[in-house]
Amino acid sequence: MKAALVLDRDLNSCSHTAQLLEWLGYIVVQVHTPGAALNATRSIRFDVIVTCTSFKPDDRRSFTGELKRSVPNAAIIQVAENNHWHEQMPSGCYLGTSALIQRPISLDVLRRIIEFGIDGWGSQPSYIAPFPERRRQFA
Repeated sequence: MKAALVLDRDLNSCSHTAQLLEWLGYIVVQVHTPGAALNATRSIRFDVIVTCTSFKPDDRRSFTGELKRSVPNAAIIQVAENNHWHEQMPSGCYLGTSALIQRPISLDVLRRIIEFGIDGWGSQPSYIAPFPERRRQFA
């Protein structure tokens, strides 16, 4: 089974996105805080993560980068809050982000991004190079 994680503060938007992913054949886990999302990634292997935020309060690290470290094979989709923000921020702006979409989320947009085999143009899971990693292991 394919699993998806949806992180959104708005309950209606979260349930709408979850319903769209269920129509695409995913088992969906809905969370409303970044901490709950990280906890969920430690217990379930997700194929797709849809998040409305790229940062965690009181943390300097990239939240999408932390999600990518927890689930390296997942495609992470960042949801923009409005058109102005969407135009200013490129999709590679945040570490680990595979795609950047804007609200309202439609079924066609999600299908094009996450269903790799249908169109052949799906968003592949992004790679995080080891050099931006600030934590170093000491021998």
